[in-house]
Amino acid sequence: MVTSLAHTPHGRQYLAQQGVIDKISNIIVGAESDPFSGFYLPGFVKFFGNLAIVDSPQQICERYPVFMEKVFEMAESHDPTMIGVAVDTLGILGSNVEGKQAIANQPWAQKLMLDTPGFVEYVVDRSVEPDKASKDAKYELVKALVNSKTIAEIFGNQYYLRLRAYLREGPYYVKAVSTTAVEGAE
Repeated sequence: MVTSLAHTPHGRQYLAQQGVIDKISNIIVGAESDPFSGFYLPGFVKFFGNLAIVDSPQQICERYPVFMEKVFEMAESHDPTMIGVAVDTLGILGSNVEGKQAIANQPWAQKLMLDTPGFVEYVVDRSVEPDKASKDAKYELVKALVNSKTIAEIFGNQYYLRLRAYLREGPYYVKAVSTTAVEGAE
């Protein structure tokens, strides 16, 4: 019922004014110590997932970071119900560009990217992508990473500078190679 209320701008405003969204966030924080959290936690996580889609994924993830932490905690759980809800919520969040960028801006997501062997090398390699759409998508990812507040701290100076150079040069940059013709050379 609260989720359907959150689908309208007036409903979201009412929920925010009454402190309902903050209360739900606090309940999620306290769910660790509640043995009955398995009954209400899936609904609350779905609520935040839907709220992020109708409002702004970036704002919801920044304002309620416990939501994203709980989603990934649920994804690593052994409870099939929790895993299903977490995957559904991530699917909902990742269904639009802003949602993907909100996930990319999370410090834990950046750490996972950095921990993936060859990630930075792949992202800055323009020769890998065969078409314009792929190059543009990779450029948008680099742009989201570089514009993140935590990227320099997590990736370190060396990788941060490589990503900034890629962003500055653009997705279609080709390094110029000069050759000199010499008379009599074969």
